[in-house]
Amino acid sequence: MGAREDSYSVWVIALALLAGCGGAATRNGSAAEEGGTAGSMSAGSGGAEGGTAAGGTAGGGTGGGAMGGTPEWLVDVDLDDAFPWFIQDHDGAYRTVESASQGSVHVRLEGSPLETTISTHNHLEVVQVARGVTFRAKASKPLALFVSVKSSLDSDYFAAREAGNDWPVAATPVTTDWTTFEVPFAELAPPETRDPTGMPAFTIAFIVEEESGPAELWLDDVHFF
Repeated sequence: MGAREDSYSVWVIALALLAGCGGAATRNGSAAEEGGTAGSMSAGSGGAEGGTAAGGTAGGGTGGGAMGGTPEWLVDVDLDDAFPWFIQDHDGAYRTVESASQGSVHVRLEGSPLETTISTHNHLEVVQVARGVTFRAKASKPLALFVSVKSSLDSDYFAAREAGNDWPVAATPVTTDWTTFEVPFAELAPPETRDPTGMPAFTIAFIVEEESGPAELWLDDVHFF
């Protein structure tokens, strides 16, 4: 990241600490490989087993005005470097992604079925400020991956789906090569119904849904635009 992004990340990390965010993201310092071509999106679901650190939550903080209004400064911040990430497994296990050196978020996927939600979240208004999300991803084998961005706090796509509360998602299938995705919020489906009385918040989640593992997934350069 450049000086501008580093400055942004300092603010974001400071806010996360004030907000009681737990944990930090797993990084793979070797994620400097070439990015692929931009992907195309649509609807879907996901699953995984990843880091080993104990739980925590990124959602406990102050409202969106904590830094003086809507956080336009959050746009273009590398979320994989600045925020803690969490894993919700198909069996209900919840954990933080284990922290390591800066680089990509890296999770090892296990389970049959392979259903995991990998997410970060906080009490910041993003959906009304940004236009979409962009990121790079690859896996140890082709995987059905979906991205979701919503204006409320949550960590379990599959539990929400079973309850009839479908998240807005877009399909971003990954291969063994780095691929760059740019997903406008307008391409997420079904459209989210916002609570106008709710606190400012966002969740960004990557959802894996396969018949079985094992597999590994890497996420890098995750930011809003």
